[in-house]
Amino acid sequence: MPAAIAVAKRVLKPFVPRSWIMDRQMRRAMEGAELELPLAPLMCERDALAVDVGANNGLYTWQMDRASRAVLAFEPYPALADRLRAEFGPKVKVEAVALSDSEGQAELAVPQHGGGDLPSRNTLEREVNTEFNRRTLTVPVRRLDSYGLENVAFLKVHVEGHEYPALVGAERTLATSRPTILVGSEERHVPGARERIRAFLEGMGYAGWFIDHGRLRPIADFQPEVHQRRELAKPPGAGSFTPDYIHNFIFVHPQRAAVMDRLRAKLG
Repeated sequence: MPAAIAVAKRVLKPFVPRSWIMDRQMRRAMEGAELELPLAPLMCERDALAVDVGANNGLYTWQMDRASRAVLAFEPYPALADRLRAEFGPKVKVEAVALSDSEGQAELAVPQHGGGDLPSRNTLEREVNTEFNRRTLTVPVRRLDSYGLENVAFLKVHVEGHEYPALVGAERTLATSRPTILVGSEERHVPGARERIRAFLEGMGYAGWFIDHGRLRPIADFQPEVHQRRELAKPPGAGSFTPDYIHNFIFVHPQRAAVMDRLRAKLG
């Protein structure tokens, strides 16, 4: 019987759907991922578009794909963009483009770590991640508004310090769709960027929040010296993210009040 089972496994292995394999890989990766990641489906809408800016290895893209009509993922690092195209089906469109507040080309700084590239820390910002040796890639740059998107329910922006320009380049999309926004921002990367993001989005009617040890708190309560102490930041290749270092912020427009209801029901 064991031999028969082994033969059966060899025969059946080529017919295991790629989606099953990816699903298993993603679920394993979630164990050490950002604390906000499991909440992504609550910020999506089944009949609307989700946009992943800085898709990297596709964890957020995967969550969006399960809860949205379609997903548009932006990843300027060529090898990762190719991988995302290979792993996701037709619901996900991958653009090998960096987003900003202007269009053309830019130098993407690629940190070096462990004998190779560290694409999770790629950045358009010259003063970010300078503790690493870096190489550069020339990549295309566009504004999100240039895509003419409609019915965007969720926008996630993780671009290693370049979040504010990426949001400014999405101003028309934000004004027309009012998507819920999950944006990363760290004082150690670009001092004052979080406040610029907050002022920009509050000026468009948004309210900001962050998750503090499993509880939603208004962004006005955020204190960098308490919630973003440099020594608690996750080092490259380390284990899980700690709830003591907060680098993600959620902005919800009043037109998306149902999102707040879902988040409060989950988090309190």
